[in-house]
Amino acid sequence: MAEDTAHVHIRPWRVEDVDALYRLVRESHASLSRWLAWCHADYGLDDARRWIDHSLASWQARSAFPFAVVDAGAETLLGSTGLSQLDDSQKVANLGYWVGTPFVGQGIATEAARQAARFGFDQLGLQRILVRVLPDNHASLAVARKLGARYESTVQDPIHGHGAQDILVHALTASDIP
Repeated sequence: MAEDTAHVHIRPWRVEDVDALYRLVRESHASLSRWLAWCHADYGLDDARRWIDHSLASWQARSAFPFAVVDAGAETLLGSTGLSQLDDSQKVANLGYWVGTPFVGQGIATEAARQAARFGFDQLGLQRILVRVLPDNHASLAVARKLGARYESTVQDPIHGHGAQDILVHALTASDIP
């Protein structure tokens, strides 16, 4: 499965993405680590390999659908998006996304997340997609709003190893995504 828009393409992760993933995460550590627990100071090639292996296994098991976000022309790695925590009985999943520091502010996260959401509705038959965001993650909140996600609730969730924190839950339906 692969979708394109003007300059962003999402596709399943590949084994050969390991080095590019490692480099982009290391380069983006300062901006990502506050929001993403896996982005720690010692993130190394083994972490990137484990993520790729996990991604491939998740696709095969149909338990999650992580995507590499790449430049549509050069295949340069820009970030990641994906659907996780799928609940087949409720037809719902969580949508996540991140973009490397050099690519922030270019609409890439919104475009990639839109493609992942469209995949969820069209290919997986989801009814709802949730976007869960820390209240002070303004960039991620902006992406959720640009997607058309509506605020639903604030829940307490353990996140980032710091105990329960408020998480803003937004939801999308198929009609929200053009």
